[in-house]
Amino acid sequence: MVRSLVCLTLAGLLAACATTSPPTVPVEERGLPQGAPPAPVVPDEPRLPPEPAGEMAPAPGYPVTPVPAPKPLPLPEPLPRTPSDSQPSGALLALLEQAEARHQAGQPQQALALLERAQRIAPREPLVYLQLARLRLDLGDRVRAQQLARKGLALSADPNMREAFRVLLRQSSP
Repeated sequence: MVRSLVCLTLAGLLAACATTSPPTVPVEERGLPQGAPPAPVVPDEPRLPPEPAGEMAPAPGYPVTPVPAPKPLPLPEPLPRTPSDSQPSGALLALLEQAEARHQAGQPQQALALLERAQRIAPREPLVYLQLARLRLDLGDRVRAQQLARKGLALSADPNMREAFRVLLRQSSP
């Protein structure tokens, strides 16, 4: 009995909620100020397809001012090397040799995997960055090649290696 009474009460409450109308908000009508002409009606203009990426045509009546190209970032100074960083380990040299052999054999993805492993083993070894940058440049990834060359340049103290990084940076520049 109590159960049916509770069910009836809940059904009544639900029915009462469903029949209420949402509150209304008074809206004030505002028109044009007295004596103002009505707004002109502009016919719809045909829509043109979007311009292709790259060069955009200037809008008629507006001057075109060229935007200067951004200046290249300055080359970083080499970080000081510690005696433990002076010579790559035998395992690292073996990885670098394997990567070079894979690259020469026409297997750039396997070479890339070996060089990335070498980078994890010796993250401050410029020789790893030199080979990685060369491989990325050969793969056509100029942006990543430039990033790797800059990192290697920052890590290298050897003038010959620094020059090799500078050559890579020039080659990878658009």
